[in-house]
Amino acid sequence: TYILNEDRLDYHGGTPEEIQAKAIKSKRIPLDQYPVYPGCEGTNDEENRCIGEKMKQLFIKKFSIPRSAQNGQVRMKLDFVINEEGAVYIEKITGGNDDFHKEIKRIFNKIPNITPANINGIPVSVAFSLPITVNVN
Repeated sequence: TYILNEDRLDYHGGTPEEIQAKAIKSKRIPLDQYPVYPGCEGTNDEENRCIGEKMKQLFIKKFSIPRSAQNGQVRMKLDFVINEEGAVYIEKITGGNDDFHKEIKRIFNKIPNITPANINGIPVSVAFSLPITVNVN
């Protein structure tokens, strides 16, 4: 979050304390075009339904339960980014263990480039979170 300087001529990155003291709420800049996964062309997928469905299909088709997995349910959260070139990369995986993380990374290497989001015709990076639940029997 950027804050106008005292001289009102420039901005600086606000510290968490400044932002809280001034009760500033961040605003999300709306995208003109949302990321487009191959096969989702022609949709302005504001809720990311098509991209989410395509990724879900990829995971269902390609995911192999690691041999080290124990019976039960494994819940993970995958934070990833589609950058301004359309490349997809993982920022963080929470939950599960290293073997599950390796499998998620293996599948992510199979994701094709995606048409990036843009604002005013300028490609921008967009962050996503994807919950993943695996039932191991």
